[in-house]
Amino acid sequence: SRLYLKLTRTIILKAMNYMRDKPYEFSLNLSMADIADMPTRNYILELLKSFPEPNRVIFEILETEEIDEFELISKFIKDAKEIGAKIAIDDFGSGFSNYKEVILLKPDYVKIDSSLIKDITKNKDNLLLVYSIVSLVATLNIKTTAEFVENEEIFNKLKSIGVDEFQGYYFAKPTPLEELKDL
Repeated sequence: SRLYLKLTRTIILKAMNYMRDKPYEFSLNLSMADIADMPTRNYILELLKSFPEPNRVIFEILETEEIDEFELISKFIKDAKEIGAKIAIDDFGSGFSNYKEVILLKPDYVKIDSSLIKDITKNKDNLLLVYSIVSLVATLNIKTTAEFVENEEIFNKLKSIGVDEFQGYYFAKPTPLEELKDL
């Protein structure tokens, strides 16, 4: 239907308008297709420039896709960071994970994929892999976020190996912003 990029622009506009007067950081997922399309990329950067506090915006670049246009992605990251946004590599460890790209892209966050987290207390290979990710990115001053933290045991294991931030049902289920004040 060729509506994908139009939908991306609409969702980003609505999210930024909704969050404009709120005091929270928020994340927007971007695919390689979003960033590779020049009109969409320019639209996103112009919206970011007009946002009152661009430092509250985190662009999560989906790692499930191979970064085949490295120069383009690198330029987008540089431009977005110059405006004030933060960058996260989302779903790291799920597909084409490449430590070299993390080193070169210099994101602010690496979000470790749920496939590595959900059985980390039972799977020593996943524990070793997550530990290696945490160790590498810590030396680069990049924060780690663990996805799919479902219980206290997983949380404690991740905390013990140095993961910085956590998300998952252990803390809260997806909830409308208006209801978060009660948590």
